[in-house]
Amino acid sequence: MAITAQLITTAATQVALPAVVGPSSGNAVTSIMICNYSASQDSATVYAVPSTTQAVTVSSSTGSSITLSAPVSLTQNQAVVFASSFGSVVASTIYYVYASTSASATFSISSVLTGTSAFSVGTGGTGSATIYNTVGTASNTNMIVSALPIPAGETVSLDQEKLVLGLGDSVFVKSATSSSAMNIVISTLPV
Repeated sequence: MAITAQLITTAATQVALPAVVGPSSGNAVTSIMICNYSASQDSATVYAVPSTTQAVTVSSSTGSSITLSAPVSLTQNQAVVFASSFGSVVASTIYYVYASTSASATFSISSVLTGTSAFSVGTGGTGSATIYNTVGTASNTNMIVSALPIPAGETVSLDQEKLVLGLGDSVFVKSATSSSAMNIVISTLPV
């Protein structure tokens, strides 16, 4: 599976990861391709940032809405795994946050990453769930490639690194120049 992201600023930009087989599974990164389509040379630094988890309690569900016992800050495409089945939600299956307001107790899910519609969860859901958060930051402790030079109009492929990312882990790519225009493609295989 391949995913694509565009990087335009010097801030480390998160590249979302594709779905994995299960909460204890991961993705083997087979390659990271970075294309510099600007008119001048640039360099890229690549980071692998581990995720953390947060346990939450589901108090109810109806239609496509799930309500938690307390507000939680959620972002679109954040992974969620429910401990018990309810309505049409299946326990131990990975779902993704489809829509949520900041620090809300109510949200909707999608059955696929970057889903285009909310999943109908049914009525009466209660139980526990695990939310996978990417709260780490790109730093020297999780850097995998430092200042890789990329000539203008060229593409480099990083395919020799052996990297396995767990559910919710992220890859960040940082450009050295603010005028940079890069595309990043990450290819993975579930393990």
